[in-house]
Amino acid sequence: MSRSITIELADPLFERLEKWTEATRCSPEEYVSRALDRSLPEISPDLPKNLKSELRRLRDTDTETLKELVSSYLPDDVHEEVQSLSDGSELVKDENRIQEFIQLGNEMTLKKSWARLILQERGVAVPMD
Repeated sequence: MSRSITIELADPLFERLEKWTEATRCSPEEYVSRALDRSLPEISPDLPKNLKSELRRLRDTDTETLKELVSSYLPDDVHEEVQSLSDGSELVKDENRIQEFIQLGNEMTLKKSWARLILQERGVAVPMD
């Protein structure tokens, strides 16, 4: 199913749109539709339920908290434990623990990315790490 909308664009924006549609050889409607689709990501249904809930809650989180999340890192104690596991001797014994750290890092990266997108949509300048 698709729906139509009508929008007004300022002349400079429309001129940029024309240049991009010429370069990509697609209609303005198709280009805008694709750009909107890329800029309005969905939460993957394959994620764990608790992680999906956390990402949804970020939409209602205040700007300062989102900025803190974007600039956050894994705690020092986690880094130290990862370092001790990866020095060689304990690596084989603690493969499950390493997998937990990988999962934790992946989830943190996803949350930070989602927070960055929300801030950008709010018009907040977010420096790259």
